[in-house]
Amino acid sequence: MKIYFCDICNTSIPLQDLDAGTAVAVKGKLLCANCNAAAAAATKGGPAAAATARAGGVTIGRAAALAALAAVVGIGAAWIFDRRAAQERKDALAVVEEHGDALSRDVRRIDSSLGGEVRGLGARVDELRDEVQRSGEAENGRREHDRGEMDARFAKVFGYVEENERQKQQIEQHEIRLAASSESLGALARAIDELKARVDAGATASAAREPMPAAATEEPPASAPAAPGGLPALPAGLQKVAEGLKSSEAEKRWDAVGELARPPFNKDVIPYLLPMLKDPDDFVRHHAAEALGDLDARAAIPALIDSLSDPQQFVREMVNTQLRRITRQTFKFDPSGKKDDRDRQQRQWRTWWEQNREKLGMGE
Repeated sequence: MKIYFCDICNTSIPLQDLDAGTAVAVKGKLLCANCNAAAAAATKGGPAAAATARAGGVTIGRAAALAALAAVVGIGAAWIFDRRAAQERKDALAVVEEHGDALSRDVRRIDSSLGGEVRGLGARVDELRDEVQRSGEAENGRREHDRGEMDARFAKVFGYVEENERQKQQIEQHEIRLAASSESLGALARAIDELKARVDAGATASAAREPMPAAATEEPPASAPAAPGGLPALPAGLQKVAEGLKSSEAEKRWDAVGELARPPFNKDVIPYLLPMLKDPDDFVRHHAAEALGDLDARAAIPALIDSLSDPQQFVREMVNTQLRRITRQTFKFDPSGKKDDRDRQQRQWRTWWEQNREKLGMGE
């Protein structure tokens, strides 16, 4: 069982006083029934009343009354302060409630305004997202369109390249046909020359059978000069032209090459032209390769293959053209290519020649 004591007079406080409310607890301090009555009287009647206060028929001493009075005054002050603080809290609460409503309204208004702005921003974000998506789709569409156009252009370019290759092959075939036609024309010219020779021989024989007048004397025709160096003899006119090949002037050598290759073609001039592929003048070498091609000179094939290594590109171009014209072969040779590539392609020509010289009737 717990025992309580008065914090003023230090007397024990019966539980029934606490239950009856005559003894109270104020600010954490316990007051017995007598001290509580004295405090109440002091509050109502002042110090004199507190000095004579009675509680339950017991008279409180002066010292105890003074102590009780001081306690009561302290408690009263505390109570007053508590009441004042409570009132201030109540007033503050009223102010807070009053301003709280306004604040709540402001908050609701701000929330409503901000909510509208946020919703507006959200809608703008959605619009921007849709715009970006549409822009991306449009950009993808443009890219696909550009890619399609680029593919179409590439296909067109590839078509041009293929068409160019076809035309190139056709040109090569035309060159081969032209070379064959040239050969046929050369054979025809030779046949005509032989026919003319026969006709002339027949006319000469007829004239020999007829008696010549006694007074008529004729000098024998001048014979053609002997060909130098074991070369075949040429008709007097061509032999004189061939002398120009020995001139110290490049222009005269160039003219002589052209004259020897004029129709009607005479195959006997080929041995005279072969050395001109090594002439010190670039243009003479170029003209000699052209002349040998015009003569369809199979005997010139080895020399033309050697001339694929000529130091001048334009000479190599002419040599390659005439070599293909004579042989009817289409081996690749790039006159403007690198030297290693040209040497490799030249070896291909030489290999072909070694394998086919017998077929062409050009054996050792």
